[in-house]
Amino acid sequence: MTTLYRSLIADGVLIGTHVFFAAAVLAGYRTGIPSMADLTDEASFAGLWMILKLGLASFVLWRTKGPARWVALAISLLFLDDALEIHEAIGDIVAGLNVFPQFAGVEADDVGELFAAVCIAIPVFGSLWFAFRRASGELRKAIFQFTCFVIALGAVGVGLDFLHAVFENASNTAHPFIEPALATLEDGLELIIATFLLFEATKIRSESLTDLNMLGDEQRLTQ
Repeated sequence: MTTLYRSLIADGVLIGTHVFFAAAVLAGYRTGIPSMADLTDEASFAGLWMILKLGLASFVLWRTKGPARWVALAISLLFLDDALEIHEAIGDIVAGLNVFPQFAGVEADDVGELFAAVCIAIPVFGSLWFAFRRASGELRKAIFQFTCFVIALGAVGVGLDFLHAVFENASNTAHPFIEPALATLEDGLELIIATFLLFEATKIRSESLTDLNMLGDEQRLTQ
């Protein structure tokens, strides 16, 4: 069994545990989800596992030379944002400045978070673009696949988070399960995407080492 499958199984266990307790809460058997089992809690096992995977991906890529260093910069920004909750903090600051009004029933701090996420996305995708332009062959393909998962992470983290905020601030007495279901879907998908980002990071390192070895062989032949 590969590391990818082991990581996906761990993701499934963490998601399944959260769903089990959430179902118990909705059924009236519990009053809340244990904090360490709560998928939406940054300090839970799932939150720490997410940060660990992004941190490992960053570590792997920083140990690689060439275009992979640009990818390392991109994933490091995502790691720092998740670990330090940067875009949430910026959202609170922006909300305090009254720069953004409520939008579609979403509070100003949530709109501020969306603005902050876009600001963080600019250097992230800029770094990935530099990496893609400087790579070739299988390494360029691996960087493209990595970028696709970053796009997926952004779509989930921004799109579903904004939708979740809409339902969180709306009256959902008729369908009380919608808001927690969206929160679970968002954090569960982010956990799974982070696994693929780590897997793609190891592929980028492998392809980078192959390119460096080939370059070294060519230089020796020309001497």
